[in-house]
Amino acid sequence: YSSLLITDGNTNLGANYRYVATEAKEIARHFIVVGDTSAYEDLRIDQVNVNRYAYIDNQFPVEITASYSGKKEVSAKLSITHSGTIVHTETLNLSSQNSSFRNNFYLNANQIGTQRYTVRLDASLDETNLENNTKQFAIEVIDQRSEVLIIYGVLHPDLGTLKKSIESNQLRSVNLKAINDVKVAELNEADLVLLFEPNARFATVYEELNKLNKNRFTIIGLQSNLSFLNQSQEAFTLPLSRQSEAVQAIKNESFSAFQTSEINFANYPPLEAIFGEITVAGSSDVLFYQRITGVTTGNPLLGLTELSGRREVFLFGTGIFQWRSQSFLDTGSFETFDTFIDQLVQYAASNQKRQRLELDYDRFYYGGNAIVLNAQYFDKNYVFDPGAQLQVKIFSENEVLYESPLVYNGTNYSAQLADLEPGTYSFEITVADENLKAEGSFTVIPYTIEHQIKNADWITMATVAEETNGSIAPMDRYSELINSLLKNQEFTPVQRAIEKNVPLIAFSWLLFLIIASLAAEWFIRKYNGLI
Repeated sequence: YSSLLITDGNTNLGANYRYVATEAKEIARHFIVVGDTSAYEDLRIDQVNVNRYAYIDNQFPVEITASYSGKKEVSAKLSITHSGTIVHTETLNLSSQNSSFRNNFYLNANQIGTQRYTVRLDASLDETNLENNTKQFAIEVIDQRSEVLIIYGVLHPDLGTLKKSIESNQLRSVNLKAINDVKVAELNEADLVLLFEPNARFATVYEELNKLNKNRFTIIGLQSNLSFLNQSQEAFTLPLSRQSEAVQAIKNESFSAFQTSEINFANYPPLEAIFGEITVAGSSDVLFYQRITGVTTGNPLLGLTELSGRREVFLFGTGIFQWRSQSFLDTGSFETFDTFIDQLVQYAASNQKRQRLELDYDRFYYGGNAIVLNAQYFDKNYVFDPGAQLQVKIFSENEVLYESPLVYNGTNYSAQLADLEPGTYSFEITVADENLKAEGSFTVIPYTIEHQIKNADWITMATVAEETNGSIAPMDRYSELINSLLKNQEFTPVQRAIEKNVPLIAFSWLLFLIIASLAAEWFIRKYNGLI
C-alpha cells in the first residue's frame, strides 16, 4: 500500500515525518501540498529552552535557537526583556551558509513568583511572517529561604553556636524560643524545628509535631527527660541513665544520605553524652558513632532517620560549641563547620507547611496545552478524605469566568480547564460544608504553533517523495496525481479465491444427520411394507 498526505509539510507535534519515512522506505509517500509554496526570507526563533523553576537570588540558564531562510547576509539583534527592561542582548550574523544560531547564557532571578520574559529578533528584512520573531517564556522563582525554630529547655552555649552556624547561610534565619514562650502556630510556620534538651514541658510541642508529621532536629543532653522522650516519640529509644560519658565522633564511612564536609572529627574535643545503649527506629543512617576512651562502640552519636514519611536528625550529645572553635583553630575559619551544620539543616528542612487543603498546579501554561489543577483535602486529623466535595472558580479581572466541581481520580481531586485565552487568571478551591478555601493564580503564555511557519515545506516533502518512490503535487494539480495513482498497475485491484477440499467425515454432525435420515427412511418403509 501507499500513503497519500494532504499537508503543508510542517511538523507541529510528534516525530518528524522525514525520519519516520526513512525508516520505512518500502512504503511510498505521496503528497498533495496545501499552503504557500513560495520561498521568502524569514528570520525566526525556533526554540527557547529554560527550566520551569529557579531559586531567588540565583541565576538560571537559557538556551535560544534561531534560524534564517534566505540568500543574504543578515545581522540581527536578539534581545530579552523582563517587565519592560532589557536584561540580555546580543548580535546574530546569519547567512545562507551559516543559517542557524544557538547560544546559552544565564539570567538573574531576583523577583519571587512567575516571571515572564519576551525574546525578540530585530533585523532590517522585508519579512512576510513577523510572528515567529517573538517568543515568550516564563519561569517560577522560588524563595529558598527557610526559617529554623530552635526550642530549648535549658540555656547552653550550643544555642549560640547553632544560631551562628545556621545563619551563616544568608537564606536561613533562626528564631530562638524558650519552651514556655512557644506558640503552637509557630511550629507549622517554621521550615524546621530544632528541639534542644527536651523535657516534660515539650509535651504540647511533640503532640503538635506528631500531628503535623513534621521534620525535626533533636539534640539530647544530660538535662533531657529521657523517660518523657521514650514516651513522646518513636524515632529512638534512650537508656534511663543519669550517668554521662565523654564521647568522641567516629565517622561511619558507609554513610550515604548526602556528601559530608571533609572534617576530621576524631581529633575534635569530646561531647558530653548519656551513658547507655541507644536504638534508632525507621530507615536510619548513622554519620558518627561514639568512641569512649579509645573504644569505638555501636552507639550512634549523630545520624538521621526517616520514619512515617518524615525526616529526623538526632545528636546524642552536647558541647558542639567546642567543635566550632576547633574548626577555627584548624582552618582559620568557621566555614567548614558551618557548612557541615548547613548540610544537616538542608537535609531536615522542609518548605512544605501542612495545610488541610493543599494545591498542586503549574504557575504558568503555554497556549494550547492542557490546564490541570490538582488538590488534596485532609480532615482535622490530617487524614486524606476521598469523599469531600470540592469546587473551583476561575476569575479573570475579578469576574467568575468558569466554575466546576473537582473530580476524585483515586489519588487526588483534579479539574481540567477548557482552553483559556492568554493572560493571568486567579482561582479559588472551596470545600462544601467547610469554612476552608485555598487560592492561587496562573498565567497562560501566548503561543500558537501554526503561526510560526506560514509557508509549505516543499523541499522536505519532495525529498521524502523521492526517497520512497512517491510523488508530489500542489493543490491545483491534485487531480493529476490522483489519476496517476488510479492508473498505476501497482494498485490494480486483485481478487483472490481459496478452495479447500474437506472430507465429509470431518463434519461429524452432518454425517450423523445423514445416517439418522437414512435410518428413519428405512424404518418408515419397513413399517409400511414397502420393503
